[in-house]
Amino acid sequence: MKIYYSSINDFDWGLLIGKPFVNKMISGLKRPKYTILGTDIAGVIEAVGSNVTLFKPGDRVVGDISVSGWGGFAEYTNVKESALKLIPPEMDFDSAAALPHSGVLALQGLIYNGKLQKGQNVLINGAGGGAGALGIQIAKNLGAHVTAVDSFEKQELMKNLGADIVLDYQKQDFTTGGNMYHLILDNHACHPLGNIKRSLLPGGRYWMVGGESQYILKFFLWGGWLNVFNSRKLKILIHKPNYHLEDLIDMVNQGKVRPTIDSIYSLEQLPKAMKYFGESKAKGKIIIKIQ
Repeated sequence: MKIYYSSINDFDWGLLIGKPFVNKMISGLKRPKYTILGTDIAGVIEAVGSNVTLFKPGDRVVGDISVSGWGGFAEYTNVKESALKLIPPEMDFDSAAALPHSGVLALQGLIYNGKLQKGQNVLINGAGGGAGALGIQIAKNLGAHVTAVDSFEKQELMKNLGADIVLDYQKQDFTTGGNMYHLILDNHACHPLGNIKRSLLPGGRYWMVGGESQYILKFFLWGGWLNVFNSRKLKILIHKPNYHLEDLIDMVNQGKVRPTIDSIYSLEQLPKAMKYFGESKAKGKIIIKIQ
C-alpha cells in the first residue's frame, strides 16, 4: 500500500517514550519491538494478495494499522485487509488520516460502550485533542449536553465544535464542582477515583481512555471494588481498532462531523511533529504528509 498521509496518536507517543509502562510491555522492555511507528494511514492500494477479496489496486483506503504491526510513518507498508476501510471519492486523504484511532475511541466511549442518549450530560476530559474534538461533535449529534475540559488555549476550539460548557483544567477541577454526569469520557485520567465516582449520576458510566501510569495502576487495583453494589460504573476502554470506522466516515461524508487538524508536517519533519505532540499543545490532530 502507498501511504499519502498519516497522523500521530497517543499510542504512537506512548510506544516512543515507553509510558505508561503498559506501552513498554507492548513495544519491548529492552528494545523497541516496532521500529517504525504510525497507527493511522490513508492512501492507495498498490497490490493485493491472492486471498484478498475486499480491495483491489487503485482503491483509496484508510485505517488503524496497529493490528498489522504499525509502520504508518513510511512511504509503503503491507497491511491486513481487515485494517482498512474505503474512502469516499470526495474525502481528502489528510482528513481521512485524522479519523481512525481517535475517532474509533470516541465512538466506542460515547456510543457503542457508553450508550450515550439524547438529553444526557456528558463530560469529555482532554476534549481539545484528537479523540476529544471528534467526541464533542459526536455527542452533540446525539443531542447530549457536553462539558469539555482542556487547557485555556483550547477553549475557543471546544466552543466552536459545539461544547455547551468549557473548563480550563488548570483552574477548575471538574470532580469538585458539584456537577454530575451520565457519562465521563476521560482521555487524560488524573483524578482520584472516589471523586470521579461522586461526579457520576446514579447509573452513570466512566470510561478511562488514557492517563498516567499511577492512575491506571490504581484503577486496576481498586476500580473493580468501586463497582461492587453500585449503579455507577468505572471502566477502562479497551480500544478495538477500526470498530465501526465506516460509521464515522459516513458522519464526515454527511457533514455531521469534521476532522480537526492542528497542523501538517512532512515525513522529514516527523521528529519535530512528535516533539510538538508530546507538549500536548495541539488543537486536534497532527498530520504527517508522506507523499
